Amino acid sequence: MKNFVVLHSPTEAFAVVVMSTGASLPQENLEEVAQELRQRHVNGEVVFDLLTSNGSKTRRYFSTDFDGREFAPGACLKRVQADVALREAAAKYMHEHVSEFDLKLLTPAMRYAARQGIPL
Repeated sequence: MKNFVVLHSPTEAFAVVVMSTGASLPQENLEEVAQELRQRHVNGEVVFDLLTSNGSKTRRYFSTDFDGREFAPGACLKRVQADVALREAAAKYMHEHVSEFDLKLLTPAMRYAARQGIPL
């Protein structure tokens, strides 16, 4: 099972959203993420939503550039602030596909919000 899903970005600031689906970080295997992004012909800034990986609302979104083939060697993820559209899109996807996510690192209140589609 993959430890991430790729979503269309609801904002022009990012090409796509890569959401973690459990405790493993998607960036632990960037080549697998890059392979999926190449298949989708993605080029540009990629935002990672790490809510299920770190259980934190404040250290949740990070971004880096993808040139259409690969992430820059040694590229580090920079923390970004998500706008309302991004948080709402993530909440909607998680609500509609909750069985695909391992929510064990979230607090009970956060798990409830995720299951109800409430943006965190």
